Amino acid sequence: MDMLKILSKKHIKEIIYCLSDNGELYVGQIGEILNVDRRNLSKLLSELSKYRLVNNRKEVVEDNSLPKSYYNLSTKGENLKLILDILNILSEDNDKIIQNKLYDLKDELENIERPKPATIQKNVSKNNSGTIINNVGDINGLTFQK
Repeated sequence: MDMLKILSKKHIKEIIYCLSDNGELYVGQIGEILNVDRRNLSKLLSELSKYRLVNNRKEVVEDNSLPKSYYNLSTKGENLKLILDILNILSEDNDKIIQNKLYDLKDELENIERPKPATIQKNVSKNNSGTIINNVGDINGLTFQK
């Protein structure tokens, strides 16, 4: 399931904003704040957890009752909340200013330095009979010898 499909589900945006505004909450607290039944809410939180948009922590209760499940936004969820905020701003009437800022952001994101893939360079020497006598290599600046 892609992100747009998740976001189109009822209550998902409200859950994201609720956790952003209140921090870590257990399922019952989220349900009370949003007035959403627990069963439906648990399914939605499970989906958000599956896509790593929320973190889930279970607290064991000493009286042998069911553990409480606590949820908070993950970094990915916080980023999604920022994107939702941007979408809300885009609906306002600042088209040219927003367009320039988005082009700047796009340029910045394209210029983020990404890790370089590992490269292996080998130096192989053979003696007169064709036997390999040393095998020296380099992986991203680290030299090894066989």
